[in-house]
Amino acid sequence: VNPKAYPLADAVLTEKILELVKQAVSYKQMKKGANEATKALNRGLAEFIVMAADAERWRFCCTCRCYARTKMCRMCLSDPR
Repeated sequence: VNPKAYPLADAVLTEKILELVKQAVSYKQMKKGANEATKALNRGLAEFIVMAADAERWRFCCTCRCYARTKMCRMCLSDPR
């Protein structure tokens, strides 16, 4: 996990996020990948973005985090599972 990962979800919140992600997948509302997340932010469709805290392209994570703030979208970094 990258030490710059902020806001990093704790164990309890990670479990809740995992349940939320499973529910979104079952309703086919889940977008996967950096490009899809950016497109959803641009179109105003994204309400919550979850990224893995050990992402290799850390610069993109930082850019996406700043962009999510300007679009008033919630974002959280989670333990990679």
